[in-house]
Amino acid sequence: MANETFITVRGNAAKDPERRETRNGSWARFSMGVTARVRGDDGYVDRPTQWFEIRVYGTQADNVARSITKGCPVLVRGELRTDTWESEGEVRSMQYIRAETVALDLHFRSYSAGSASTPRQTAPEEAITTPESSENAWDTSPTAAVGYSAAPVA
Repeated sequence: MANETFITVRGNAAKDPERRETRNGSWARFSMGVTARVRGDDGYVDRPTQWFEIRVYGTQADNVARSITKGCPVLVRGELRTDTWESEGEVRSMQYIRAETVALDLHFRSYSAGSASTPRQTAPEEAITTPESSENAWDTSPTAAVGYSAAPVA
């Protein structure tokens, strides 16, 4: 892992993933837009959107193709890579992220598991609650309050 550049980006899928099957296995790619919001003198201001191509391989490519749709908030962690090619006598290049991890971003929304193959936003009346007591070992360990739920303390 020496001399590799790993980055983590948070944004929205700009289009549905494109999935392909090759003799070496499956792969998928999608575009992702990242718009930073900063506080200015007149309130919050959006910076220009940065665009990334995300590439995913293997079983994760299949999962991404089934789970991510245009507009989904996603977190991506991966290696920043560069493709280089020659076109009409000019050398061209494009940077992309070879994803190690792709996840739905739950910062502003929640999703519930259902029969649908795509994530759906949870309605306010479907708020996630934590049971008061449970026979599950996870619930009997010491906990610390995190927001409106509890998380185990190591």
